[in-house]
Amino acid sequence: MQLVSNKTAQPKRRQSISLKELMFTRKTHIFHVRYDRNPFFTGRKELFEEIRRKLHDDQQGYKHKIALYGLGGIGKTQISLEYCYRYQRDYDYIFWLSADNRTRLLSSFRKVANLFTEHGEKVSDGTADDIANAVLRKLERKKKWLLVYDNLDDIRVADGYLPRTQMSGGHVLITTRNKNCDGIPAEGVEINLFNAEDSISMLLQRAGLANDEREQVKVEARKIVEVLGYLPLAIEQAASYIKRTHNIFEYLETYHQNQKEMLLTKPIGNHPYGESVFTTWKISFRQLEQTSPDSIPLSQILAFMNPDETLVEFLQHGKAGLQPGLHRIFQNNFVFRQSLCALEEYSLIRIWDAGRKITIHRLVQDVIRNDLDVSSQTSISAQVVKLALATLRLSMQEWNHEKRRTFYPQITAILTNVKKHPATDTTIRDIEHSYLYARLAFYLNYDGFYSDAAKYYEIYFEISKRLLGQEHPETLRSMDSVAAAYFKLGRNREAAKVGEACLTIRKRVFGEEHPETLSSMHGLAAIYYHLGQADRAVSIQKTCLEIRKRVLGEEHAETLLSMSSLAAIYSGLGRFNEAVIVAEACLEIQRRVLGDEHPDTLWSMNGVVADYCNQRRWNEAVELCETCLEIRKKVLGEEHPDTLVSMQNLTVTYHGLGRLNEAASLAEACLEGQKKVLGDEHPHTVNAMTNVAIHYKTLGRFNEAINLGEACVEINTRKLGEEHPNTQRTMHILAELRQLKKASDPM
Repeated sequence: MQLVSNKTAQPKRRQSISLKELMFTRKTHIFHVRYDRNPFFTGRKELFEEIRRKLHDDQQGYKHKIALYGLGGIGKTQISLEYCYRYQRDYDYIFWLSADNRTRLLSSFRKVANLFTEHGEKVSDGTADDIANAVLRKLERKKKWLLVYDNLDDIRVADGYLPRTQMSGGHVLITTRNKNCDGIPAEGVEINLFNAEDSISMLLQRAGLANDEREQVKVEARKIVEVLGYLPLAIEQAASYIKRTHNIFEYLETYHQNQKEMLLTKPIGNHPYGESVFTTWKISFRQLEQTSPDSIPLSQILAFMNPDETLVEFLQHGKAGLQPGLHRIFQNNFVFRQSLCALEEYSLIRIWDAGRKITIHRLVQDVIRNDLDVSSQTSISAQVVKLALATLRLSMQEWNHEKRRTFYPQITAILTNVKKHPATDTTIRDIEHSYLYARLAFYLNYDGFYSDAAKYYEIYFEISKRLLGQEHPETLRSMDSVAAAYFKLGRNREAAKVGEACLTIRKRVFGEEHPETLSSMHGLAAIYYHLGQADRAVSIQKTCLEIRKRVLGEEHAETLLSMSSLAAIYSGLGRFNEAVIVAEACLEIQRRVLGDEHPDTLWSMNGVVADYCNQRRWNEAVELCETCLEIRKKVLGEEHPDTLVSMQNLTVTYHGLGRLNEAASLAEACLEGQKKVLGDEHPHTVNAMTNVAIHYKTLGRFNEAINLGEACVEINTRKLGEEHPNTQRTMHILAELRQLKKASDPM
């Protein structure tokens, strides 16, 4: 222990103080901190300013008592340590107390008493409780002191052992995982995760790579901190590993292969990170097992949910799929909320948006999952899949499109977090897992997210084929779904290949008149038409319609689909009178049987609009098209691909009525929507581009029209070939545009 007089010259004062030293800048100055200063500490400038302001504020409710709370490993102790070193000149006394439990806290007070005694300020002897209270009373009579209570997770530990700071010049700084800081009592300051740049800086500094100027090192560092969720303790452990191995580029591969072992690794050195990430949170869970046992199975469910935003509504909708023990926790709102609050008190989760949303750190999820044995992990993940399936079994009336779209990230997160891929095991759980892919794909397709739907249908097909065999009805349904998804994406050649294979098997297994065989025929007819094989499309769709009428009846939904599709093919062939007769008859039955808001009715309604346009029946067309568009906006949303198709048809009706500027403006908006939703080269987008070019032609905007026409021809030629009807049509339009432009140019 060293004394330093105020009169001693200090021209080269050191910036840090070791654990084994006590600095005294004057007779009454004592600096007693457990750890060395971290020379690599980075960031948090605004946070330190906030802490300092609050500690010195005489107006705030708990007057000079601040509690830093947050997830274990987030850096609360490290921040407190840096605060002590950074602002040590503001205080005559700084004492560090370990508050993990009552015994350690009282032991810390005894050390403080000994320090006072060594400096001629005797503290009364007696029991540990007597000594602690004597220290507190002594401090209350002094000015300019700071007490740090580290790891005060159980606020009962400090009951009766906090100084009165209202009238003194002292400050209290507390670190805790307990969000309910007012129970201490102290003003809470939440410690949030590092941002990306501070995380990268910390990793490179601690790994000894701060001066490495290679761009690939910085890129790799960014990947690492993203995987570790910007958690300081995890970054510290990663940096320690990288420093030992001298290779930052092998870290992530090693981490993914040995995640549990690496999360169990303790940092080395004299700093506040005394435990591993795994151990840090396991301590919290062990305490919760005693105080809130229901919070443990709840946390295991949350370990497979969306870490950024788990919706409580989603959990409540899916609770019917859970086994009785788990269902009880979700069914009883008091038990459910108490369990959530217990997890939040240890900062293992965060509840926000008026209790409607939950956030849980990805590494907390990893620790929970890694702590489960194989049997438990399989069981819990199966329960989570059942929960998701129960949610997806809601009726379409309950699933309005806004709610569906908020639930999609919940389900995709579950599919990501159920680590054991369903294609690795032949269990009932895998079948249910495949159903989850299928059901999600169905709703994504319905809502117009065709690319995502295709991806999940492909997984559904692969699982079904491996588990059930190529000719199983479930496999064939998944195969048919893949073909339909490819068709929606404009991948018509691939769609035809898959659809033809499916039809061949279905004919052999089920026969030519089976409903599922007819489903394949119906889908192939549409695909053939878009491949430019119109005669083939008419033949197969007429056959399908005749069989469906005979087998299913004339008013069956699938019979009506065949009618509507046949009308669309007739229209594409220029057989407008036949098209409108079939289309009107189909729509009349659908409106009566299915209702105006049914997707099939709206599809037929849109077809009739196109037929009216072809016959120049503009007033009837615009009235029906506006009705269809308004219903689709309400039912599907303004950006759904089907809504955009109705919007495009409305531009045609406006054009036919001579409302040219309205038509062009609406066509431009439609094109932007198609690009955003489907991409620049989707057939619907190219069709919308052609439509805009035609409107520009009418308005005399030939240069803009030609640019669009050239783009359409290039895309169609590349994707469909020069002989395809769509390519030929756009070529004809482009040639006409160039002639008109030439004619309009002054000589």
